[in-house]
Formats: sequence, structure tokens, C-alpha cells
Amino acid sequence: MARVTGIPISYISKRGQQIKVVSQLLRKVFFGAKLELKSETDPVRRQILDGRQLALKLSANSVYGFTGAQNGRLPCLEISQSVTSYGREMIEMTKNEIELKYNIRNGYEFDTKVIYGDTDSVMCRFGFQDVQRTMEMGFEAAKYVSSRFPPPINLEFEKKCIEKLAIEDATQSYIQSVVLKKALESMIVEHRHGIRITDEEINSASSLLIEASHSYEDNM
Repeated sequence: MARVTGIPISYISKRGQQIKVVSQLLRKVFFGAKLELKSETDPVRRQILDGRQLALKLSANSVYGFTGAQNGRLPCLEISQSVTSYGREMIEMTKNEIELKYNIRNGYEFDTKVIYGDTDSVMCRFGFQDVQRTMEMGFEAAKYVSSRFPPPINLEFEKKCIEKLAIEDATQSYIQSVVLKKALESMIVEHRHGIRITDEEINSASSLLIEASHSYEDNM
């Protein structure tokens, strides 16, 4: 709710019945399709539900994007700035809660570090090499941080990332080739400028920087 409207969640929780109704409706709309998707077994029905929740998410993000574009169709910087401001506060609170809770001082094996945060998510380094243990910590941290926020805010563990080598075409008793695949996330290479050449130039420059950084790492 706070992310969509830019209204602080503390304000929503203290208002009258109208605000409560709006909050409940938004929760039902956004999370209803996701809950149905988890329990649905029919492949066609799953595609429909998946498309519905994606459409809802894109619609909310599009409205937010419109308000932040001065030359767009629905400019209103106060809304987009409010959403960004409260979103940042929530990310900072999430970071602090995780790092203060999951550390050696409190009996855990490692000091957890939040290494990245953007929009509505954070990326944590728990320190474990074991995938299963990492996933357990992810679910636990999501549940813990959710308990620190007032309803209806709820964090979910989404994915894990590990360093690995992808071995390609291993036959008989030898390996013909080893391919190192590197993945990047949250790297903006496309912008909605008025001129297509601007996007192409930014994309090319970003690719050159990435290739240069990979060459530097390989030579270290």
C-alpha cells in the first residue's frame, strides 16, 4: 500500500474505516492471484493467474513511473518522491534489522551483510556455503523482518545466488571445456529516452565496462 500510494504505513494504520477498506482491497487484489496460483494445478488456469498478477504488478509500477516522468502522461513528482522516500526508509530498516539480528554476537555462525537494496528487496550475504542452510536463513530472515513491520507488509524469500562453474560437454574420463558464466542483476541498460540512439549508446558503453571488468578479474 505504501509503495503504491506513497502514504506511510503508520498513517494508514491510524486512519478510519475507509482507509482500512482500501488497504484490504489492495491486499486482496495483489495477493489473491498469487495465492490462487500456488494452489492451481491446471496449466491453462496457471497461465491465466500468472498473467493476472503480472498485469496488476505492471499496472501499479506504470502508474508510479508515470508520476515520476516530468514529460510523461501523468507527471506528479510529489507522488513518486514520496514513494521513493518511504521505500528507502523501509529498505534501510530492513537492512538494520537483518544485520543486527543475524550476527556472531547473537550466536549465528557469520555476520550477515546486506550488500544491495533496491525498490522493494534486499540482497544478503549470510556466509554459508551450503545451499540448504542459506535457504533456511533466507526464509527465517524474511519472517523475522516481516514481524518488525505492521501489517499488511510482508517480506518473501525469493531466490538464492551462488558462485559456480558451468561444465560444458564433459565426456568419458576427461572434460573438454569449462565455461565460466557470469550473471548480472539490477544493471540498467535501457532507458526510456526520446531518441533510440541514446539507449543504444548507453547499452554499448555498459557492455564495454562489463567486459573490461571481467578481463581485469580474469588477469588477477
